[in-house]
Amino acid sequence: MVYRNKTIALYGDGGSELLGNASIVSCSVNDSSKLMEHPIESGAVISDYKVFNPVTASVVVALSASGYESEYAQIYAAYKNCEFLTLQTKTNVYKNLQVLSIPHEATFKTINRPTITINLKEALTVEAAFTVGSNLKNPANTNTKDLGHVQTQKAKNSTILYDLSSKKKEG
Repeated sequence: MVYRNKTIALYGDGGSELLGNASIVSCSVNDSSKLMEHPIESGAVISDYKVFNPVTASVVVALSASGYESEYAQIYAAYKNCEFLTLQTKTNVYKNLQVLSIPHEATFKTINRPTITINLKEALTVEAAFTVGSNLKNPANTNTKDLGHVQTQKAKNSTILYDLSSKKKEG
């Protein structure tokens, strides 16, 4: 996808720019991680790996005076339809963002040009892959589809069975 040469821009699922006539007032992006710590037997704490948190962003937008209704409708539709958005900044391009909230306030100063804040969060997705187990220690564990209820069998060398419900020896 080719992005325009803009400082900050927001794009929809199909790559079309959202809020093209609006002015982005500010944008803050939080790309953070967490260092995982675990206590060990000696009482010391070790850090052995890092987990990356989903990216969050807050974009403050001054809607255009003439088209604020349609511009707000674009963002609101992306919010309601759970559309994946892309945020372009001078430093990076952030993909798979979803609108979490769109708080806005009307004041005397902004009544003719509404200002909204678009809070975004990266949606981390995974794709599950299943394979047929062929290198299992016990080949009987390879397929459990449609087995239903399977009765247990006596072990060849065992002569005593225990009925666990009544705790009696049988056999």
